[in-house]
Formats: sequence, C-alpha cells, structure tokens
Amino acid sequence: MNDINNPWLGLDTYQEGQIIYGRNEEIQILTQYILRNKHTIIYGKSGIGKSSIINAGVFPVARSYNTFPLSIRLNHQDDALAYTLQIKNAITQALQNLRHIEYAIDGAKQIVFSKGAIVEIEKLSDNESETLWTLFHRHKFMDENGKEIYPVIILDQFEEIFTLQRSTNKTKSFFSELANLINDIRPQLNNKPSYNNNISVNSTTSTIEDTDFDDIELIINVNENKYIDNPEYHLAFIIREDFLSYLERYSINIPSLKNNRYCLQPLNVQQATEIILKPVPDLISKDVASLIISKLTQQKAIMGIDNDDIKINSSILSLFMNRLYEKMKDSNGNTITAELVNKYSPDIISEFYEEAIALINSESIIKLEDTLLNPDGRRESLSRASIKAKCGLSDKDLDFLIFNKKILCENTIDGSSKVEFIHDVLCDIIKKRKENRFEANRLKELQLNSEKEHRAVVRKAIFSVSAISLILIALCSWFIYSHSSEPIIEQHQNFNLSLSEDNTVGLTDYWKAQITVIGKKGNDKDTVLFNRIIDKGLKDSIFTICADSINHLYFNLNFDVMQGLGRYVNLNFEKTIEELTNSPSVNLTIGKERLFPYSGKVALDLGYTKYPVQDASILYQNSFTTTDSLGYFTLYMEKQPTADDKLIIAKESFICDEYPLIVENNDLNEYIIESRDSLSGFEKLYNYKDSVEKWNYSTISPKNKGIPTIFTNGRNDELMLKAQIIERNSDKYIVSGYYYFKNEKELLAKNGHEKFAYHFFDGEFDKNVLTDDEGTKYKPFELVGYDIAHNKQTLKGHLTWLRGQWIGEILSSHGKVAEFKSK
Repeated sequence: MNDINNPWLGLDTYQEGQIIYGRNEEIQILTQYILRNKHTIIYGKSGIGKSSIINAGVFPVARSYNTFPLSIRLNHQDDALAYTLQIKNAITQALQNLRHIEYAIDGAKQIVFSKGAIVEIEKLSDNESETLWTLFHRHKFMDENGKEIYPVIILDQFEEIFTLQRSTNKTKSFFSELANLINDIRPQLNNKPSYNNNISVNSTTSTIEDTDFDDIELIINVNENKYIDNPEYHLAFIIREDFLSYLERYSINIPSLKNNRYCLQPLNVQQATEIILKPVPDLISKDVASLIISKLTQQKAIMGIDNDDIKINSSILSLFMNRLYEKMKDSNGNTITAELVNKYSPDIISEFYEEAIALINSESIIKLEDTLLNPDGRRESLSRASIKAKCGLSDKDLDFLIFNKKILCENTIDGSSKVEFIHDVLCDIIKKRKENRFEANRLKELQLNSEKEHRAVVRKAIFSVSAISLILIALCSWFIYSHSSEPIIEQHQNFNLSLSEDNTVGLTDYWKAQITVIGKKGNDKDTVLFNRIIDKGLKDSIFTICADSINHLYFNLNFDVMQGLGRYVNLNFEKTIEELTNSPSVNLTIGKERLFPYSGKVALDLGYTKYPVQDASILYQNSFTTTDSLGYFTLYMEKQPTADDKLIIAKESFICDEYPLIVENNDLNEYIIESRDSLSGFEKLYNYKDSVEKWNYSTISPKNKGIPTIFTNGRNDELMLKAQIIERNSDKYIVSGYYYFKNEKELLAKNGHEKFAYHFFDGEFDKNVLTDDEGTKYKPFELVGYDIAHNKQTLKGHLTWLRGQWIGEILSSHGKVAEFKSK
C-alpha cells in the first residue's frame, strides 16, 4: 500500500484529477441531478463510494458548467462555528482556489488556479445576522475575469449532524435556516450579537463580520439596494441511507427535499469487472476477475451474464484489490493469479488491519479503538492532542498509522484538525475485536468462578463420594432419556434477524424498540443471544445471531422504550428447532395498532381571542399526548370515538377535568379550559390592591420605555419589563419581576382580563461584564416566566451595560416566539 504505483487506492477517497472506473453512468446522471436542481439528496449504503464519485466524477464536469464546486464536512464539536458560518468560510476558501483546465497548442492538459471575488449586493443591518437565506440572496460570486459563477456545495457525510451533534437545538436551528432558504422565506430580524447555537430553532450565531475575507477581494456595490431574486446555487447532501428517517423528521417542513433524490447502488458484476481489469491491462484475466467477485460476494459470478442479485461494495473491492496487488509484489509476481486469490482472500481485509497495528503498543491500540469507535459501531473524530492524551500515542505513532498504514486519516474541518478511522469498512473489524475482548474477559471471569465452585465441590465430595456417584448416574440416565428424541441445532449455526414495516407505518413515522432473542439449550439456563435497542434508521439492517446447540429461540420486540402509549404492537413468539433448521431467517414486523386518529385544540378564552395552551396533557383511556405550541393535539384511539367518551385535560394552573368528546364537529374540535384563581404569578397580583406599576421592581428596568418586539406570527408590540435584584453571588445577579406587552394589555383590559397580561418570572444576569467583537460591553441574561396561558417562556439576550440597550428573544418549549431590541 506504500507503493504509489498501486492502481487501487484501498480505503482512500478518490480526489479530483484521479481516474475512477466503473461509475461513468452514475457520474453522468448524478451530475445532471445536481446541476438541474437547487437541492439534491444523494444516499446509499456505507462504503459505496459516494464521496469518490462526487470528487473524481462530478466536480470536473461541474466546473465546465459555469460553477465552482466545493465539498464541506461540517464540524459538530461544541466549540465549532455556526453551520452557516462554516459554509460561508468554505465558499470563501473555494473562491481563493478556483480551478480551471487549460489546453496547450499541442493538446497537453494542465490545471490552472486563480482567485475569484464576492460581490455584496445588500449589506446586513446593524441588528441582523447572516443566515443561509441572506448568504445566497445578498452575494454574487465572480471568477477572476468578473464573470458570475455559481456555487455547487456538497455537504458530505451529512448524517454526522444526527450522530455527532449532541445539541438537538443546533440541529433544529440549521434545518430551520435551511427551510427558510429552500422555501424562499426571508427570515425575520435576527438580533446581534447571537448568543450561541442553543438559543432556538430559528436563531443563528454567525455574522458577516466573523468571516475572514482578508485574502479575497470584497467588492461592495452600493447602487443595488435589494436582495437577489431566485439566486442560482446548487446544494447536495450526501447521507447514508440508514439515516434517511432522521432527515425526514428534521425536514418535515421542507417538502422539496422529498424530491430530487438519487440512490447510489452497490457495484454490479459488470462495473466491478471494469474496476478490476481496466486500471492495468493484462494484469488480471477475466476468469480471475470472476473468481475475485465470487470470493467477495460468496456467489458465483459468470462473465457476460447479467447477475442482478450480485452486489459489490466498492470500498471493500478497492481494499481487496489493493492488498492483492501488494501480495503479488511481495511474491515477485507480474500478474494476479487464481492461486494468489485463493491463498489470501479469506482474511485479507482483517489482515490488513492487523498488520497496520502490529508495531504499535497493544494497550494504546485498545484505547484507540475504544475512543474512535462509539458503542453503536460508528466512527468518532478527535483532535491529535485528545487522542495522544487518551490513548498514550505519540505524533510518530499517529503519523505512522495515517501516512504509512493508512488506517487513520486526518481532516481539517472548519480550521480544526481531526483524526478518525479512514473508512466505515474498518468499523466491523474493530467492533468485532472489541466484542472478542469483552467475551474473553467474560469467559475469564466465568472460568475463575467455575474454578472456585469446582474446589468447593471437591471438598464436599471427599465426604460423600458414593452419594454423588449415584446422583450423577441417575441424572445422566434421565438426561439421555429426555433428550434422546429431541434434535438440537448443529454447532456454529447462524440465524439472520431482519426487520420490516407494515402499511400502518409511514415514511416519516419514527419508532424505537428493544429486541431480545433468548436461546434455550436443553435444560440449561436461558441464554441471551441478542439484546439491543433498534430504531427506524436501522430497519434495513440484517443481524446475524450465533446459536450453538439450542433447542428453541424466543423473540421479543418491545416498544416500551418509546414515550407514549398504545401505538406500536409488541411481539413475543418462539421458533422451534424444526422451524429454525428449515428457515434460518426470522423477520420482525413493525406495525401500529389499528387506531383511530382524533385531533383537537386546547385554548383559553380571553374574550377577544382564544389563546392556545401548550404542553397540556391529554389522556383518553390508554392513549396519551400533549399539545404543541399552537395548542393542537392528535390522539390515536383504539375504537371509533363517540360523544359518550370523555377526555381528561390537565395543565398546571388550570382546572383538571373530564371533557365530553366532540365528534360531530366538521371543524377542528376545540376545548376551552378554565384557569384556577391561584395561578402562581397571579397570587402576587391579588396580594396588592394597587396597580403592579407601583411595585418596587425598579432595580433593573428599561427606563419605563417599551422595547419594540416582533413576534414570529408577524404581530408587533412593545415589551414592558421590570425586575429587582433579590440575590447576588460571585457570578450572577438573581432577579425576579414581571413583564407584559403594551398592546396586548390594552386589548385584555377592554375585555376585563387585564390580569392575564402580566408574565411573572425569575432569572439571572451575568455579574461580569463581557465584550463582543465590536467592543460593546454587555451582560447576558436569562429570565424564565409564564405567559397568559401559563405557557413557559424564556427571555434570553443581553443588556449593554453603558447604553442600557436590551436585545434578545423570547422562546417557548417549541421554539422562538418573538425578538426584541430597544432603541
């Protein structure tokens, strides 16, 4: 693998300028998919070659269509830049290194690099942050000659936003920005500075001032004072197919992402043959190529005949060929022969890994495997410093594994260097090694316990040899008699366990279940053969279960790990020896109970409006749900609902009661609930006969002036706020107070509901003054209160300590409610 003449790259990803064989048709189709559409989903199994086809196949073609392509692998570390800023920086870097192919008079081809420019059509306002929508609607991109060019952005390994991003809010925030971009909805005002990615679904954290444009010409055209209508760009997401369900959940508000999808299939026999034969003519015969494919797939491959059922993983094929080429050179051969294939094929991939780690301290390798492969068998990436500290490896060791043995790779993600295993193909090998270590430790412990028990038995046997002998004889006779006619499964018998969904489960329905398989061995104790929590993302997986000398298998599919009741059907059944022998494959069907959906809304009647009540608990027999941010809910009932049925609606600070089902209404079923007189915040109100304006909450306030507020539903109002410092500690001011909205209060007062205008809160301000990038001194604050329907709300933002300017946003448990900024 160290020889640069090796025509197969192994697990390395093909880059632009390298020749990739066997994928011409996919490259042509995929290029048209990407260039004809603004948004494309590219999915396929792990190791299928998605990144290689993009880099070596699509990129060179795309450059001839007046575009500049770039591939981004987002950084999901806690301290990483906001996703929008990462994409922006990658575009900047790509424009600094525009790539062109030029031909000399004699036909020689050469690659020429040049520098492009960004034209800023519309500036951001002082209180606005960059979003995906503004990024593409206020910039034009030019080549070195001033000609407009368009970005082709590939978000590679996009499933990592689900596997590596630990903050759900950051993921939701990105998809919220993506929805605005794809649905072409200009986002509302984003206040600056943004606090972090955890703020809300609709917030971002990057501004144009954060982006490094020092090395690229920035052209500002002040004559055009408008955003670009229908900007041209192309955005493609590369994702493993087992994470499509995650994409469905997060992109439910982006309908167009359900279109323009391209599934990259494994290699067929004809493609695999081309990859084997074309790189070096006469190195391998067609018969040997057929043998290689048969070895990899365990199926007979015949040249010239369509073998639709035979599929080959391109990464495994590339690694297999790379290793065969090395074995040929080691034996001083000139061709790859059938003898060579037969000799080395059984363990060629695992041998590659074992050889790579042979010269490294075994304890360090064990720690490396535990660190860079998570419990789910997926790759993790860490900095060099973290790996060295956790695994006891030196820079020399890491360089050896990266550059010499190539089982690790080092990528620069958003300016940060990360190390990881080079490919998912190695994950199964490493996972098996970890399982073997666990099993070895378990057997060692069992052996120690067995030895202790044996010594105890021997001591007792000294005093009762005759009695024990008689008992053993009787037991053996009974065992032979009771098992003489019952068959058992042969040693090393494997069974395949698969999953499927019936027609009650929709594409976007998510489920999670615990699967347990227990084996029965004669009269021995039951043995747990398989025990794992599986979700929708793994529904197409096939699990192999090893069951030695068993009589029965017991299967249990349990959905109790999911929140909520009574939707998915639990399974519990067994398979006899005869059934398992005749059909060594078991399928578990995921299905919902045949339930009746019932939808409604819970609201508080305020006279001038019916105010939604969120997070109210709705209970009907065994069905349970909660209301969303608009007060809506859907229950799944076991029978057709009737007017005789009743719902129980419960919410803190409201009267918990039964409500007859509304079944004859053609519109949405609406339930009006009543508040208690003892609402937590309102108790303070009733203790004071005078207006709350006379309360002495004057330690912190916006000088009795309203703060302009823009709600996400388009309503404008003024936020009135008063707070009092009630406690001081080393880092925080603990405060308590109330706020209300001026216009809302006036409407409520007209209808006799003024008391509902007040939101009572507790919260905190940072005691230490911070400084933003522009030198403005401020103190962050977070105030947690409740609105008129006792829905929890959080005011989060900052107070500039010298100017007294309040900037922030109001959040509910379901996302952003409004943004505010004082003048």
